[in-house]
Amino acid sequence: MDSNIALARAICIKSETSASLINNRLIELYGQSSVDKGTPQSWKYYMNISGQYHNTDTVMTVTSLDTLEEITFSKENLTIHTATMQAYRAYNSRYFYSLLNRYPQQVQLIQGILNPADITEAIAAKDGAILSYPIDLVEPQEQTLMKDLEGFIQRHMVRWNVAAYGLTDTLYNLSYHVQLYLTILPKILNLRLQRCKTNEAHTFHIRQYLASHGGLDRQLPYMTLKQALFFYRNICYIERNAGSVETFNLLVQKVLTDRQIPIAEYSVRHLNSFDLNYYPLIRARRKPLNDEFNVAELSYVDIEDLFLKEDKIVAGNLKYHESKADVDILTFKNSISSIIQTKDLESNMIDYNDAVPDPLETVLLRQWAYMTTHKLYNVAVSFKDPKTSEYRNMFSKDALIYFSYIAAMSVGIKLEVAPTILIEKFRLPVKPSFNKMVKIIDNKYKTTKKSAELLWNSQPLIGTTTSIQAFFNLSYTLYQECLKQWFSVSNTHNLNERGALSNFLLQFYGDVKVDLNTTGVTMEEWLKVNNLPEYNYTYIQAQELLASIFNAATGLTVDETKILKNIQRNMIELMQNLSSYSVQYIREINDSKIRPLNWAAIRPHKDKVDAEAAEWIETNVHIYDGLATASNAETLNSDFSRIRDYKASMSKEIQVKISLDTVSETSWSLSADLPMSTMYQHAIYPEFDQAVFAKSAIVGYEFFESLTDEQKNSIKTFYN
Repeated sequence: MDSNIALARAICIKSETSASLINNRLIELYGQSSVDKGTPQSWKYYMNISGQYHNTDTVMTVTSLDTLEEITFSKENLTIHTATMQAYRAYNSRYFYSLLNRYPQQVQLIQGILNPADITEAIAAKDGAILSYPIDLVEPQEQTLMKDLEGFIQRHMVRWNVAAYGLTDTLYNLSYHVQLYLTILPKILNLRLQRCKTNEAHTFHIRQYLASHGGLDRQLPYMTLKQALFFYRNICYIERNAGSVETFNLLVQKVLTDRQIPIAEYSVRHLNSFDLNYYPLIRARRKPLNDEFNVAELSYVDIEDLFLKEDKIVAGNLKYHESKADVDILTFKNSISSIIQTKDLESNMIDYNDAVPDPLETVLLRQWAYMTTHKLYNVAVSFKDPKTSEYRNMFSKDALIYFSYIAAMSVGIKLEVAPTILIEKFRLPVKPSFNKMVKIIDNKYKTTKKSAELLWNSQPLIGTTTSIQAFFNLSYTLYQECLKQWFSVSNTHNLNERGALSNFLLQFYGDVKVDLNTTGVTMEEWLKVNNLPEYNYTYIQAQELLASIFNAATGLTVDETKILKNIQRNMIELMQNLSSYSVQYIREINDSKIRPLNWAAIRPHKDKVDAEAAEWIETNVHIYDGLATASNAETLNSDFSRIRDYKASMSKEIQVKISLDTVSETSWSLSADLPMSTMYQHAIYPEFDQAVFAKSAIVGYEFFESLTDEQKNSIKTFYN
């Protein structure tokens, strides 16, 4: 109901009569020159509904909830200060009514700033047309709702708006619009009610309907709109035909396959070999029931492994397994059929979300740390303390210091002062020129240069950010650019081109050390000044507090309905609720994120690199040139000299016999296959940091180098 009231309140309806009455009032107050009747764009009515100030309006000021500074209340400022806009647009917002009480004569202007109409379209529109409304209050499937509402308003105005009454009664136009707006709310409710059991039904009606069919509204947040409308239309048919194979296959398609969730059945099969007691050996075979999406490669598992999968389904399964497993295995072996169908259905998935070198959270942390310490991002942050449920407010730079303090204390590191932090691979605020960056790529790699130019052009500009939403949007764009760069480098198979492109992209980024202790006070004093308690949390509480600070400072919102494991769980529960089969659903998915090692694989190529080198050879003879000028005398210790072969960048020594009796310098040239050398990203601090150097020594090995020795030894690859 609240959303319906908010929609009815915010709708802007074209009224030429209102525009004329406002012009007449301005002429009475300020004279004929205050209104240019030939230029509707300058009329107060059209300017106000489009969010513009007329020269007779009072400029309104508010305190920004993003930066806590005083700003002009305008549509341009609200576009930048997004938290402020959301607060004033919210239904029954105390900020909105506070502003309305301060400027009661400018209601239309306030509404126009919050939901501006297009002034050109407003002038050309017919009387009664809907000029603007909050788009987020109308759902995507409600395609004809506002069109039908507009038709109702225009018919209402033709029937009941008698312009002649306004000639004798100056308040007639006002009273008519009051009555009109009173009818809009029930009309919206009725229009949405008429759309029940159609493809334009509102989510409220869909939820209430599915709730009456086995409580399916529990899974509604995890459904797509297509799924929700499918069950809204077909749930009665599914319930009447719950036991049929066709219905089961339909559910597999609509619930699982459409969401790319795999499902497979298990059968136990006799093998063509026998044990010592002459019983056939058995294994469980996994057969997909839908298209293979994101599933394990193995099709066969041991019976014991299948029992272990069932142990997790019901609490008593483990106890039964320990006492009855041998009996069940013997029963399978004695079966008269070589194929025994089980009642086990398995959905085995791997969640690859954030399995990338630069996850969104990492990019957000880098940019938050750099931009807030370099005066590019310093907004008001409000977060909730999980222990006391108290909301704390501070600027984003102070939030970073408090975040670092809580993070250190949670792992047993006591901070006496605010720490010095190392910010790695942040996007430089100034994008280097393309002509300067591209010099690292050889002219013969035209395709690579074209890819580099496209990646350079798509890089966003970074400037001062004044709202949390704007910061998140910027960081999300940088995150997407990191993905594009990763894909581009990974799909470049020539090793020289790959190295050149990788080095080109690294020029966008930098490392910097920042001392957060800018005030010179101790951590204890800093906490007192900012009215913050000293650390007194459990580890779990500390992690919750860190998440609360991080989300508040970066604008990250975790939508539980978009997490793959939650989608899988709810879709499987939906299958269980709608299927009458006595089957057991086994659900497996990784609970933690996958961390890609991201090392560079061996890449073949056909390019040749000519290299020239010179090496001094020791001799025991004085050498003179043609002009009888003596050169430096050297000593020859043996008949052989060791010369380094640089081929393939491997250190290899060979022996070359010197055939000359006297020699002062030996030179040679060779053709060698040389890989592109590593180039490090720009480090904006003078100290040599061995840890950073070790991580970036080989492009692509960053994550591998961050592993412990035990973790490295557990990984089997062709590198070790």
